[in-house]
Amino acid sequence: VSTQSTGGQLWNDQEGTITITNHQTGDTGCLYFIPYKTTKHFTKIKGDVMDKDGVTRVQIKGDWTSNYTYRKVGEEAWNDVWNLPADILEDKKKYYGFSTFAIQLNEEEEGVAPTDSRNRPDQRCLEHGDVEGAAEEKLRLEEKQRARRKAAKN
Repeated sequence: VSTQSTGGQLWNDQEGTITITNHQTGDTGCLYFIPYKTTKHFTKIKGDVMDKDGVTRVQIKGDWTSNYTYRKVGEEAWNDVWNLPADILEDKKKYYGFSTFAIQLNEEEEGVAPTDSRNRPDQRCLEHGDVEGAAEEKLRLEEKQRARRKAAKN
């Protein structure tokens, strides 16, 4: 679900359940992406790992952009599964949680097709953290497309 508050930040609200099955043992894992409307945070997850009889053995929680933790049922302590390095976390809101490597994949490049998305001014603005500029540029491009379609119709 794509969401945007008026004049605010645009984000995709991940919501729903993913079920993973171990076909050799019959164990399953269910991860639930918690909707923004519930927590006012759009990257939270929780889940369970169940044995073949459906008995929950492990609980999972975290933030799908930065960390996962787990604990065995009946234990108090949560254990880290994965944590995003702090240097990436500092800029994650500005760069949509992408790593430096992922950001570099979309860098400008000579000789690409004119229709390549890397040539879009609104994309360039987003990549530089200018959300307002991107929205203005996207509106400008859409208006230009509408005018071109209208001219072609006449």
